[in-house]
This record gives sequence, C-alpha cells and structure tokens, in this order.
Amino acid sequence: MDANEIIVGKDYIVKVGHNDVKVKVLNHTGHSWIVKTAGGKIMPIQMADRFVRQLNVEPESIVPTTEAAVPSVAPTDAVTAATEATTPAEPATLPPPAVPSSAPVTPVSATTEKKLSMLDAAAKVLETAIAPMTVKEILTAMEETGLWKPGKGLTPDRTLIAGISVEIKKKPNPRFRKTAPGTFEYIGGERHE
Repeated sequence: MDANEIIVGKDYIVKVGHNDVKVKVLNHTGHSWIVKTAGGKIMPIQMADRFVRQLNVEPESIVPTTEAAVPSVAPTDAVTAATEATTPAEPATLPPPAVPSSAPVTPVSATTEKKLSMLDAAAKVLETAIAPMTVKEILTAMEETGLWKPGKGLTPDRTLIAGISVEIKKKPNPRFRKTAPGTFEYIGGERHE
C-alpha cells in the first residue's frame, strides 16, 4: 500500500513474516506506524508495503430506497409534500453509529497496572517490534502507547541508551541486544517487572 492510504484508527491486514495479521493503526510517527494486533500486542510497522489491505471499508452513504421511507399520507400543501418526500427514514431504522475511530485508546497498563520503568517499557516495545528499533523510535513508541511518559530530564534518549548498555554488560540474561549504534532488539532474558 501507499503510505498516504494508511489511516490512523482503521483496521488493516499486515504481512508479518509469512503470516497476515489483523491490526489497528494507533498512531503515525514520521516513518513508522504504531499498530495493535487482535491479540493486544503493540508494535511499530516501519514499511508501508507491509500493509496488505484495509479492513471494514465503510460504504459511501446509506440512502433509503424503499417506498416505506416516503410518507403515504398526501399532504395538502405542495411545499410540505416536497419536504416530506425528500426526508430520509427515521434514524432509528438505520444501524447504530459505529464508535468513532478517533476515540482515544486507553492502554490497559495505564489504568490497572503499576507504572513501568523506562527499561521495562522499552523491553515491552521491542518485544512486539518486527525489526530492531533506534532509541528515538523506542521512546516515541513508549510515549504513544502510554507505557511510559518522560519526566523532567532533558536527554531521555541518552538515559535509555545508558540503561540498556548497563543491562547488556552487567546482567547474566539481558533482554536487549545492540544491532547497530543506537539501535537495539529484544532477545528475551529475565523479566524485571
């Protein structure tokens, strides 16, 4: 798909490896899309060509075409007749409106779980990522999914790099692996929650 065709709040089929996965686009961050799978995983998609097609495309409009929508009582005034003839059916006969796609998505972690540390939030983002991510992409995904919010520090990117580097060097089973300067991936390891 073309990047301009991908709309926040819509459902799509995305190619992940050899599988087609249904996802909802939560946000667009410059060169990647933050999506949520049907299973609840939140991950970034960095290439538009992974999007196969959009789901639940809505029809252009619903216009009643039956004679039941036109009143059968003959009015006495010609203006009243024209008005009643063009009035659509009662809204109660139409299906209920869908929930707006722009409704904010409240992550479960923000309401029921304790606040995650920066490293734990980064691990969750990288665990669901398809490919290694840069520190800036990790921070953006953490903020947009509500897993972590920045404090008053001026350089959260430096703090995250330092924390991940310390875990890689000091922990016997680190959760991260450095794939390039400033780029990391999730490899498992022990949980620090």
